[in-house]
Amino acid sequence: MGVIFKVDTDGNEFKKLGDFDGVPKGSIPYGDLTLSGSTLYGMTELGGANNRGIVFKMDTDGTNFSKLVDFDGNSGSYPFGSLILAGTVLYGMTSEGGTNNHGVLFKVNVNGTGFSKLDEFADSIQHGSHPLGSLTLSGTTLFGLTAHGGIYGKGVIFKINTDGTGFTKLLDFDGTNHGSVPLGSFTLNGNVLYGMTSGGGTNSKGTVFQYVFDNETTGVMNNSFERYRIYPNPASDRLLIESEQTQINRIEMITMEGQLVKSQICHSSDVTINVADLSKGVYIIKVYDLTGGVSVNKILKQ
Repeated sequence: MGVIFKVDTDGNEFKKLGDFDGVPKGSIPYGDLTLSGSTLYGMTELGGANNRGIVFKMDTDGTNFSKLVDFDGNSGSYPFGSLILAGTVLYGMTSEGGTNNHGVLFKVNVNGTGFSKLDEFADSIQHGSHPLGSLTLSGTTLFGLTAHGGIYGKGVIFKINTDGTGFTKLLDFDGTNHGSVPLGSFTLNGNVLYGMTSGGGTNSKGTVFQYVFDNETTGVMNNSFERYRIYPNPASDRLLIESEQTQINRIEMITMEGQLVKSQICHSSDVTINVADLSKGVYIIKVYDLTGGVSVNKILKQ
């Protein structure tokens, strides 16, 4: 059912710290351990009282193993990723469970108290479904990936505040342009998130990508909006987008809440979009070129 071990960095002094045994200690861990001082925190995919996985902690010398959470379905089921620690709070995800069995975002204190669901992947289109990786923390914002769900059913990028507010879908993986079915997690460097997808891309064998976010987390992938001229902004009836360098493949307009309201196939360097039917407010506009590059900006609809 799996073991916890340690080994020196030169490969010597291998030692097994504990055996997973099913109900008391869980079984089949897929994620990583999280270290804080002399305490290790982790999750197992299975085992526990309900055989849906657990959250546990133990000392680095293998003593004081303690089960903090038994997942029961409603609280989540079958975590595949790892925990992240912020202060005295652990954040994580389960691949299933919750109201519609699409997965759960949760937090729990390091002593096992205060478990709460931050959100559920209840709406697979707007929230995505079945996260298989871990969350990534930047300030008070958590970023993550789902393996499925979204508009194309191929996974999404999302963000949520550490208090459970502000869940926003940032990107729908679409297959060829972005890749599909991300199984892992982000690596963070400044305001750039790096990740991979297990499928999609030009050769249908996966992609490596970057996602750049600002303080408002509008986000870009391979940001290069300087290649485009967009006007008028603000706009009332129509929006024009011009490129002198590349043909535009597709344009999407998305609300600040993450809802796709327009999608237009173009194959042209000059595109006109009718926005007269949109409600007043700020929208995110994504411009996809023929190479798979994506550029993002905001427009104001009057």
